[in-house]
Parts: sequence; C-alpha cells; structure tokens
Amino acid sequence: MIHNNPEAGIKEHHGALGAMPVPSQTPRFDATAKGVELLQTLQTTLDLEQIIGLFSNVILEAIPHEGYRFRHEGLALDFSEGRQSRHQASYNLSLEDEHLGQLTLYRNWKFRDDELANLELLLGQLVYPLRNGIRYLQAVESAFHDPLTGLRNRSSMEIETPRMLELARRHNLPLCLLMIDIDHFKRINDTHGHLCGDEILKKVGDIVRHTVRASDMAFRFGGEEIAVLLPNCNPEGAHRLAERLRDRIQAQAYCEARDLEVTVSIGISALQTGDSRDDLFRRADEALYRAKANGRNRVETSPA
Repeated sequence: MIHNNPEAGIKEHHGALGAMPVPSQTPRFDATAKGVELLQTLQTTLDLEQIIGLFSNVILEAIPHEGYRFRHEGLALDFSEGRQSRHQASYNLSLEDEHLGQLTLYRNWKFRDDELANLELLLGQLVYPLRNGIRYLQAVESAFHDPLTGLRNRSSMEIETPRMLELARRHNLPLCLLMIDIDHFKRINDTHGHLCGDEILKKVGDIVRHTVRASDMAFRFGGEEIAVLLPNCNPEGAHRLAERLRDRIQAQAYCEARDLEVTVSIGISALQTGDSRDDLFRRADEALYRAKANGRNRVETSPA
C-alpha cells in the first residue's frame, strides 16, 4: 500500500540531482512501458540506496524532481540525494502490512495531480524490489549479530577487526580493546538457572550497546565474554568507558532476585606499533586475568 503523507519544514540539502528548470509541459507518459522499464531496472540490485536511486533516475523524466529522501526507522536508515526543496510528495510504503519505509520527492514547484497519479502507479513497481532489498539487509544483519545479546558475533569480529586495525595504522590514530567477562557466570547459571543466565547476558549486552559510542564495535566474543573495539580512543578514555560500563552493569537489577548482584571484570589493551590482531587481544586477555586475580569487579589496563 502507498499512503500519501505531505510534510513541512524540511531543511535544504544539495546533492547530485541539483536544481532544474520548471518544465513547460509534462512529457508524454506511457505507464505500461515505464512500469516495465522500472521493474527491469530495479531487479538488478538488492542494495537499498541503489534501488531508490535507480527509481529516482527512471521516473525523473515523467515526474521531474530535484531530490529525494528515504527513511526507515526500524532499520535506522535515512539517506537522501539532491536538494530538499519547497514542495514535496511523501509516501509511506507497505506491502501486505509490512512497513517498507517512507519516500519523499522534492522540487521547487508544486506537484500536479496527474503527476502524483503517475507517481503512485510507478510506486507500485517499487514495493516488491524494495521489500527484497529490506529482507536481504535483514538477513545480512542477522548473519553477523548474536541473537541473544544483539551484539555483533565472532564472524563479524573476524571481518571488522583487521579493517579497524588498518584504519588506525593508516591514519596514525589510537585504538583500544576492552575484554569484558561476567564474574562467576557459571555459578550464576548453576544457582539461578540458564534462563536467568540468558537474561543477564541480554541485559549486559543492552548496557554495552547503549553505553559505547556509535563508532565503537561490540562483539559477543564467546560465552559470557564481550569484546569492544574503540577506534580513535586512548587508554585513558577506554578506562573511563570501562568504569562506566562496570558501574552500570553492577547497578542493574537481574532475574527479579534482589540478592543477585552481577559484576564484570574488564581488561584493556591499546594498539602498539607492530602489533598484530593477536597481540592486541592477548594483552587485553592478560589484563582481564589480572582483574580477576585481583578480586574481580575491576578494570585493569595492559602496560604499554
């Protein structure tokens, strides 16, 4: 389904589409031919930004516009191209009760009723490729995320860690690693049950995701261990973040058991010249073991 939803108060944005003169008349529109062309074009990719960009290009002659914006709050998507001008045609897209996002076209003169009618016909060709692109994105995201904690998984870590190390070296920027381990987790499972253990893992994962920066990457390393890569972060900043995580995790209530206190031990390492991935993780592990040996519920930093 396609729901027209005009909006106001859009900030201006300049992009590749740019400004265009007001046409003296609407180009002749063959809905069947344009629909076939559009469907054939949109089936060439599953990338959502490419799908919307191709849609804009194909309909540009029939429905002139200076820019577009696509948003999908559930997927945290918001991208645009061209200029967000005075007049707009905004549509909430759905298919079989599945929300597919909102597409808005912009231009500096009013959209006519016949243009909007043609646009709505063409949007019917967009929804199926758009749904395919969304499902592909969800499948990719699912493959690289741990379903219990919502954190990235080991497969994602093996891909992202070399990339982040290379970026840090290339731009001569600091990079730190946190290794987080839930204290006495086996005892908690044995005493309170595995459902309680799962709840603890989920809540700890939530705290980590909502405490780290958007640029940081948190992974479920295995079992009750979590690894967090901190780009452009020095050891002092990493230590402050680790202490904030430790405090928030300890303050959280778990499993409706007032006598159940959950704490974590955290080890920190910083990337050094000549370090491999294994060097960075080994030093963080060593710092984590020191935190546990020194009484748990504490943060230790690997010496430089």
